[in-house]
Amino acid sequence: MIGSVSVESVSPTASGSSHWYVVVTNAGVWRARQVVLATGPHGTPRVPDAVRAGAPGSVELVTAQQYRNPAQLPPGGVLVVGASTSGVQIADELAQAGRPVVLAVGRHTRLPRRYRGMDIYWWLASTGRLARTIDDVHNVSAARREPSPQLVGRAHDLDLAALQAHEVRLAGRLERIADGRAWFRHDLAESVAAAERRMHRFLDTADDYAARAGLDTEICPPWRPAAIPVPPTPASVNLDAERIGTVLLATGYRPHHPWLHLPITGPDSSIQQYRGVTAAPGVYVVGQRFQHRRDSAFIDGARHDAEAIVRHLLHQAGEVHAAPCIACEEPAA
Repeated sequence: MIGSVSVESVSPTASGSSHWYVVVTNAGVWRARQVVLATGPHGTPRVPDAVRAGAPGSVELVTAQQYRNPAQLPPGGVLVVGASTSGVQIADELAQAGRPVVLAVGRHTRLPRRYRGMDIYWWLASTGRLARTIDDVHNVSAARREPSPQLVGRAHDLDLAALQAHEVRLAGRLERIADGRAWFRHDLAESVAAAERRMHRFLDTADDYAARAGLDTEICPPWRPAAIPVPPTPASVNLDAERIGTVLLATGYRPHHPWLHLPITGPDSSIQQYRGVTAAPGVYVVGQRFQHRRDSAFIDGARHDAEAIVRHLLHQAGEVHAAPCIACEEPAA
């Protein structure tokens, strides 16, 4: 089928003793015994209630999902909320476009783009960090909420120090917006210190791996990124006085499956599964954050979960038959 097709619902139906599912799309209705949900790890942007309810009418709320370029935003300064991948990249682009930017910094992951001459993802793969499975972690929920690293595709670092060099003002975690002011926690130094500790632990792991693998003479010597300077931070910012016309939320995403009418989602709306297999017979999922491996949500990493799903399908009893398409009487996928 060529073109864009939107799924409007996935729901169960009964056909004798067999399990069948009805998939309603804007291009027709399909029936299938097996359904693989590969919609990716992102659902709908997180918009904190304290921000949505308190933002004055003079300020536009924009999510990272909606953002395209600085010219799209109203005139004036921008409060960017969130300092993971999207937040730091958007803050940098806005600052270089001449916009005054305040960046509210919460929990984040700092890593250099390259270390000892090798891309950081080479180190993540070589040290086994990307192959770590959900069975190896103590707190599954926290592991799946881990913020993405402050990285860009180009071979240079984009961290809080680089942003300060571009005159981005740093603040602590945004607590609320009320009475025309944005209020921040006094936790910037704590957030930065925690990110530094995690970075150094990983770089120590990389150095240990290089020594054990006999790579020390083949690659660049060990080094460490300079510490992030932590400036004095404001308790609050008057949005009108600072001429801030936009609050841009780079606060991540929460699971959102209003089209999925199957009893396989948890209290937080995430799809409940193990190795891609859900409680609904024949329904599988691939591409979720830390679905089984740390790299499950990456294009390269999703292949491991896809292989596990195929193995599960091949071991199911009975032969799989295609069902006719309800709308167009073509073989269903």
